[in-house]
Order: sequence, then C-alpha cells, then structure tokens
Amino acid sequence: MNIILVSPLPPPSGGMATWTEQYLRDSDGVNTVYTVNTAFIGERALHKGGRMKIVPEIKRMVSILRNYLKILRTQSVDVVHINSSCSKTGILRDALCVVFANKKHIVFHCHCNIQDQLKGRLAIRIGKYVFNRADCVLVLNKASLDYVSELSGSRVRMIPNAIAHDLIAPKYVVSDSLRNIVYVGHVKPKKGILEIIEAASMEEDIRFHLVGPVSDEIKKVYAPKNIVFYGRKSHDEAMEIMKKADAFLFPSYTEGFSMVMLEAMAAGLPIIATDVGSNADMIETKGGVIIKPQSSNEIVQAIQNIRPPKVRAEMSKWNLHKVESSYRDDAVFKQIQEVYHEICVPNLESD
Repeated sequence: MNIILVSPLPPPSGGMATWTEQYLRDSDGVNTVYTVNTAFIGERALHKGGRMKIVPEIKRMVSILRNYLKILRTQSVDVVHINSSCSKTGILRDALCVVFANKKHIVFHCHCNIQDQLKGRLAIRIGKYVFNRADCVLVLNKASLDYVSELSGSRVRMIPNAIAHDLIAPKYVVSDSLRNIVYVGHVKPKKGILEIIEAASMEEDIRFHLVGPVSDEIKKVYAPKNIVFYGRKSHDEAMEIMKKADAFLFPSYTEGFSMVMLEAMAAGLPIIATDVGSNADMIETKGGVIIKPQSSNEIVQAIQNIRPPKVRAEMSKWNLHKVESSYRDDAVFKQIQEVYHEICVPNLESD
C-alpha cells in the first residue's frame, strides 16, 4: 500500500517524531511510505515551545505543502496519513493537506488531548471540517474519542502509541533506596517543572534529573542543589540516563499519549504522573501513582508511597507486563494497517 505520511522527523526529538521513526521501521517491506517532514526548523527547532515567529512559520508551511503536493502529483497514493498536534497553525496546515488530497483516503491521527488543543471558534470549525473529511480519525485516549464523536460524524478509533519490542527490558533491578528520580521532556512550566522544583526542596535526599531543553522561564527560577539540569540530549542519551533512575516523574498539565512515559514503563520504572491524557489508563493503579496536576504536595506524597523497594518492584513488574501485552509495536502497527484496509477496500454487501 502507498502511503503519504505527513509527520515530523527528528531533529528535534519529540513524541510524534519518535512515533514516526517507529512507524517507518514497522512499514519497511509492508508499505511504500512517502514522508512529508513537518518538524520545526531554525530557532524553533532548537527551542521548541518558544514563541512562534510568523515569517519562518509561513516559510515552513509553504515548504511542507510544496513537498506534499509534489508527492501527490508524481506518485500513486492510496492513503494520506496526517499526524497532528492540533495546534493553531498545525490544524490550518492539516486542513490544507486535506483540501489538496482531493479524493484520496485520509487518516487523521491526533497526537494530543484534542479538547485541550482546539481552542477558539475558528480552530474548532477547522477541526470539525478536517474530522468530517477524514475517512478515519485516530485518537490516543477516550476523552479525545468522545470529543471527536460529538463534534463530527467521522469514524473514530482509539489506537495507543507503541514501542519497539526490542526496547522492552526483560526485567528491572530495584534498588534498596529511592535516590534518583528522572524526568525527560521539555523543561518548562506546562510540564510541571515548577512543581518538581518545589517538591525537590522538600525531598533533599533525592536527586531529580531533568533531561531536556530548558525554557527561559525555568532558567530564571532558583532550583535546589538536588536538581540536575542536563539540557537537550539525544534520544539514546536520554534513555541511558532514564535507565539509571529509580522512578520516573511526569507531572505534565496536558498530554495525549506520552511516548516518553511509555519508554519509562518499558524500562521497568515505577511512574508518578498526573491525571491527564492517557496517563491513568497506561499505568492504571498498579504501575505507579496518579496525582493531580499542579500540586507539589501530591508529588511529595507519591514519592513517600513508592519508597519501599517491594512497592517499586511490584510496579516495575506490572509496567513491563503491561507494555509487553498492550503496547508492542507489531501489535499496534497491525491495528493501523487494519484501518488502512477498512477505508480502502469497499464493504461487500452480502447476497
């Protein structure tokens, strides 16, 4: 099957870029995939999350659409698969891709908590248009599924993110004491970093390892000595730091289906995460502790809950089993392939 994949590739690293790399590996020998790279460029690639500059963003959008249209003109395409964060500029670009797709089959894949991203009357109208034009909308969690179902008449399926089966640790050795907690992602307020800093000041015997580009807002905040800022690291470097930790902390204010949290589960780490997006569905009540967003006190309490080695060992074992049974790349990729076949092959009426 011939697929146009409209999606970011690293650099910079991120959840969708990691998903794209995994999808391309799984597609090898199965699909012919023409990738239209939507990754940030220039300064925004170096400081993701910074303020958008209009001229570079217009140039980026023009470049993306030019590459997209060239593939549509020169290749025989069965499905246009659009990965989206549903941001303000992203949803506009996605709508243009949908318009230019003409009569091609469209899979619109939302890598976010949609209702948190589609803000304002215009963005919602554009989102509704895209959903209705798509043959199938893929979402990451039930809240997004309900939102799209209410907003449009499109077919909607919930498919989780996946992780390569060879990245799932066979086991995790639990340390006797909880000494190192890791966070991986963009180090900015919306990721709960201010709450981590507050919690660190109350848990002085623990080192908090923050891996990822640091925003200007966080650079201005005083941080206690038991916080280690690593800055931007490659994906492999970040995973090596993660594997040495005793637990993974993820107090983000909003998420879709976190790839980095999935990677932490696959490493066998106990998880402390906020009740947003798919977080609670991923670890349920056995793979870690779910907390309210924007609460350093809840982070501290959760740390106390996972201090006993026996508790962390049970969480580690459960997370490894959950990833193996629910999030292996081969099983998830099969679900995406089924969607392609469902929308491309007409339903045969029984005699």
